[in-house]
Amino acid sequence: MSEALPSRSPHVFRGTTPLAPRPNITLQDDTLQDDLLQDLSRQVASSVLDAVSDLVCICIGGKIKHINKAGVQFLEARDASVLIGQSFQAFISDNFAATIDNIIGLLAKEPEPTPMRIKGLNGKLVSLRLKVVALPELGETAHMVLGENITRQAELTDAIQLSETRFRNLVNNALDLICVMDDGRISYINSAGLKMLKAAHKEF
Repeated sequence: MSEALPSRSPHVFRGTTPLAPRPNITLQDDTLQDDLLQDLSRQVASSVLDAVSDLVCICIGGKIKHINKAGVQFLEARDASVLIGQSFQAFISDNFAATIDNIIGLLAKEPEPTPMRIKGLNGKLVSLRLKVVALPELGETAHMVLGENITRQAELTDAIQLSETRFRNLVNNALDLICVMDDGRISYINSAGLKMLKAAHKEF
């Protein structure tokens, strides 16, 4: 009968630390990691939107659900919480906006941005070039509103139009004949010129 082999204890090398057991990765750990990544993504997205100088607003059913810092400033609110839940259309000051039930949905069908005036909570008017993009992944009534500030451009355009109107009135009321010729044809003549030409025509 053979003898049983003596049992051998595991050898431990001097100066080494036993390896810690590797943790089991569970589905719960993956879900937690995904949640953390989503939170980080939302924070990064919010920071990026706040760095933009144009209005960026998320509306669902026409009501503001998120708005960046530039939008808060344009609408003259203390912070974004004051605007959350309010109708974006209520801030549009153009006269025809009041006659349209869903102006955001209408603007979403326009391929080009639409210039409009926005009135802030304190009554200040800001001219924005609005572009509305549908967000079907958030629902049928979800839209992103982008607003480029064109107030300075609008003010310059208004000033030019006012200057042209004043100049035209000045020229039209002058006592001397003033006319503009294009290729030998009269394209403009003032009131004094019309009276002179009529008088000359009667003499002939």
